[in-house]
Amino acid sequence: KSKNASFTFSSSEAGSTFSCKLDKSDDEPCTSPLKLKRLKKGKHKLTVTAIDSAGNADQSPASHSWKVKKRKPKKG
Repeated sequence: KSKNASFTFSSSEAGSTFSCKLDKSDDEPCTSPLKLKRLKKGKHKLTVTAIDSAGNADQSPASHSWKVKKRKPKKG
């Protein structure tokens, strides 16, 4: 139900950089930990691609899908 999310990631190759894509947005350089804020309710997918020091992108990037649910009003 949280509109915030935090992800950590790493590569087995020293000197690698990362590119992240959230939902349908363009890939952008990113670092770990990646903190996402103010996510809208609904389904989301984060894809993280490692890029080695020679510029080769991982052919099987890591991804995670989740859903932000609407918060129920507090009773009281």
